[in-house]
Amino acid sequence: MDTIRINCIIGSTHCDIVASETELPEHKGPCFELRGDNLSTLTICKTVEGNYIHIGQTELTQDDIDAIGEQIDGELSSF
Repeated sequence: MDTIRINCIIGSTHCDIVASETELPEHKGPCFELRGDNLSTLTICKTVEGNYIHIGQTELTQDDIDAIGEQIDGELSSF
């Protein structure tokens, strides 16, 4: 799986996001670079505990990151 397309609401705005799998050696779980409408490029990684965290600065809330992570997990489980 290289790319996942996500449609979601961030704040009150509908966003189309592309999540591209990327490798960050310091993180054990899968990591994804997010790009999309009204979104600065951002990297999120899944932790050992199963939740997603952002790497670096972001304007997203943890609720936004959780919602995006749920969609990524849903896509990954369909393969």
